[in-house]
Amino acid sequence: MLNLAINQEAGANPGTPLQFGKALLWFVGGPIALFAAITFVVLISSAERKKKSSTLTHIE
Repeated sequence: MLNLAINQEAGANPGTPLQFGKALLWFVGGPIALFAAITFVVLISSAERKKKSSTLTHIE
């Protein structure tokens, strides 16, 4: 594995490595936040709504 990091492709111009905190934010925090956002949208959209009495749908 270390050998792959040392031997780079010809013409490769790598940038600075990602700091640990930013890597943790992107690869752990990002998926957790995305999961939470999707869960929130699904729960809100499937929540039971208050039933209103309508004159269009109610026959007396």
